[in-house]
Amino acid sequence: MTRGYVMSQREYGRIDTSMLQYETKKAIPAIHMNEENACFIVEQHDDILHLTISNPALRNALDPSSYETGIEVIRAAHHDSGVRAIILSGADGQFCGGGNLHRLKKTRKGAASVQFDGISKFHSWIEAISDCPKPVIAAVEGACAGGGFSLALACDLHQPL
Repeated sequence: MTRGYVMSQREYGRIDTSMLQYETKKAIPAIHMNEENACFIVEQHDDILHLTISNPALRNALDPSSYETGIEVIRAAHHDSGVRAIILSGADGQFCGGGNLHRLKKTRKGAASVQFDGISKFHSWIEAISDCPKPVIAAVEGACAGGGFSLALACDLHQPL
């Protein structure tokens, strides 16, 4: 059984984890994303959940909304008895170039609390991966830098493509 959908924290707000349970033949909704926000492609093939970071214009750069999405997807998979393993990858031949440098540059000029909040959210995603009792595999291809490297290191297995 294959299930899949595309999601963007920015466009959909909080994730309804029941989305993981929809039927096979439903269409994957199209998402219009801007250059600054990553979205995820989430597919389930039998008992394997495949989470793809998708922001190819910026080498799959991350932002705080993507951290929240990653946390919720990993936690939902953790509690889903139909998922036995998780694969984390990046779209278009790049794993993850780390944080969105345009956003980070703007954030540096802001309050320290905003910077701390972003780092805390990212750390929570790393913890969600580390705490997941199911194997999480980093399928690394292309760029893997900064926060992307941290994500790969948090996984149980690192498999270069």
